[in-house]
Amino acid sequence: MSETVNEEAPSVIAIEIPKAPEVRVRSAAVSSTVAAAHPGVCPACGCDTVLMQGQFQREFSEEMFGGQSMGETLSDECVKSITAIACPVCQIRYVVEPDDVFKLREENMELLMELSRRMGLTVEPGNSKAN
Repeated sequence: MSETVNEEAPSVIAIEIPKAPEVRVRSAAVSSTVAAAHPGVCPACGCDTVLMQGQFQREFSEEMFGGQSMGETLSDECVKSITAIACPVCQIRYVVEPDDVFKLREENMELLMELSRRMGLTVEPGNSKAN
């Protein structure tokens, strides 16, 4: 770590922090039912040491009268929603998607694979040449 002092403003000190080595993390998607069925577990390797990312949400109600706020109440309960699961073992970050979005993603991938197969861009199992 090196420190440099700005000559114009002696009260300001700039500090260079060495960067940590970058770990290449792949990204994938997982349906919300799979993530909810096995909370805190990596969907690929089953490792139970994962980083779960998400957000807390609280419900509220606000009373308006004549365009002005008259009162606001917040719920005591918080709802936790998980948006991603990152596994340090297999180095994959899974984005948790709703089931209908995940199903559309699967269908889109199947259509892309079929299109590439028809265009001769894929190799069939047991073949060493493209079709």
